[in-house]
Amino acid sequence: MTVYVSILVYFGMNLVFGHDGHTHYTPTLRIPKTLLYFVVCVALALIGIRSILGIYRTLAIARSHRVEEAKP
Repeated sequence: MTVYVSILVYFGMNLVFGHDGHTHYTPTLRIPKTLLYFVVCVALALIGIRSILGIYRTLAIARSHRVEEAKP
C-alpha cells in the first residue's frame, strides 16, 4: 500500500507542477484544476503516512510478543 501510494503521489505531483504554464479552471467553480489535483496528492500522502504508522504498530506488537515468549 505504501509503495503504491508513493508512486501515485510522485506522478500526481508531476501532474500538478509539470503543467505548461497555462492555468485551466473548472467550468462551474472557476478554481484552478491544479488545486484539485494537489488536494488529491495531499490525501494520498496522508494515506501513505497512515500506512507507515500501521506497519510500525504491527512490528512493535510482534516484537513485544516475541519478548514475552522468550521470558522463562
